[in-house]
Amino acid sequence: MTTTTVTLHGVTDTLKPEQSKYRPAFEAAVLAFRDAESIFGDPKFELREGWAKDETSDSGEVAYAKKMPDGPHMFTVQSFLNGQVDDIMKDIWTQPERLPNWNANIDFSHIVATLTDQIDILNYSNGDILLVTGREFVVSRIYRKIGDGYIVAARSVDLNEVPEHKGKVRGHVFLCAARLRPHPSDSSKTICDCVSHVDLKGNIPDMVVNQFAGKFALMEANENKKHFECLKRQACCGTTSPPQNCPTHKLRPDQCIY
Repeated sequence: MTTTTVTLHGVTDTLKPEQSKYRPAFEAAVLAFRDAESIFGDPKFELREGWAKDETSDSGEVAYAKKMPDGPHMFTVQSFLNGQVDDIMKDIWTQPERLPNWNANIDFSHIVATLTDQIDILNYSNGDILLVTGREFVVSRIYRKIGDGYIVAARSVDLNEVPEHKGKVRGHVFLCAARLRPHPSDSSKTICDCVSHVDLKGNIPDMVVNQFAGKFALMEANENKKHFECLKRQACCGTTSPPQNCPTHKLRPDQCIY
């Protein structure tokens, strides 16, 4: 049974008739959201029950891994972002094409099609990371506001109109998702829980992916932390002040030039 209209958390998305070719992408987004909501809504997730500690960053973030029936492990990382939850969600959703400007792991990122206000299709690529050459992905994204926070989710889709980029291997995203919540004791900060379950393809064994995927998840968390710290710093101190330490923020202006 195909779907062209869905209502989730009081918001209805309807695929326009002229975009009927994107119906599989529309449906993939809905399924990704439901899977993400199931994960984040499981009390065991809060305790990381059933997850194994995999890697720890220098700043204390921990990547946990979970065995999956298909493909490599799923990974999750919790981090604290310097920004209000609505501002962070707006940046995530409306600024994907600026990702290469601040995320050292991303080569390109652009919107292929906008299906509704809260569902779109994104094509992005990362460069060579650790022992793996660059991968690209085509995913359908969706988000919803839930209470005072958000869930955003993505899943790979097949689109003939987006050929593989030269020199890249197209990977498969089973699920990438983030839950954003205001910090309970400081509303100027956001708690971000990310989950990722990705097959890099290209004949890389799952056991090899599992060895470094946790490190990559922590690298991504660090890029996000730095980005939102930069946005907060720019709002506080501007972008043209001398390259000296801000009295409030850790990063210098020259560390926040995009």
